[in-house]
Amino acid sequence: MVVQSNPTATMTTSFGTLKIEIFENDVPETAGNFIDLIEKGFYNGLRFFDSKPNYTFSAGCPNSGVGAKQKNSPMIGSGGPVPGTEFKNRLTGDTVTRNEYGHINHEYSAKISNTFGTLTMANCGPNTAGSIFCVNLRDNSHLDWWNDVTPDQNIVFARVVHGMDDLEDLSHQFWNTYSPIIYKAVMDY
Repeated sequence: MVVQSNPTATMTTSFGTLKIEIFENDVPETAGNFIDLIEKGFYNGLRFFDSKPNYTFSAGCPNSGVGAKQKNSPMIGSGGPVPGTEFKNRLTGDTVTRNEYGHINHEYSAKISNTFGTLTMANCGPNTAGSIFCVNLRDNSHLDWWNDVTPDQNIVFARVVHGMDDLEDLSHQFWNTYSPIIYKAVMDY
């Protein structure tokens, strides 16, 4: 399956709208995972739960939903997709199965750097990415998977093409006022 141009997704949030370009030609398995979760409504109602101003802003943990009992619960940041669920590799069309923890394999193929506005799947080591994503609020090239400066291996799979100013401003206010919510995420087919 050859993809002509990168698809986009729109996230309507409590602070504005984000338009995201997904790099399915470069990281088709990671892109397929993210697109599958969007199409299934996985991100709808989840909160941005972790902000490090001038660094990253994180979202996508199912334990961070609107009904979460505490915004500082130790469970926030530890959730992911349902283990054993399947999605399509966006380039080959092959079926990919999430492992027993709901994680996917890292794609060490495209050297797309963790620059301002890019999205990376959060992880705690090789092959531990699931649903949680981080938006880079600065150049974080030290997080690139091919960079030996740190043990981090963050695979970039998308970038914000609209709404980055609102997200960056909000990261400085995070927790002082409220934790922002993803109302709805949809693919722009």
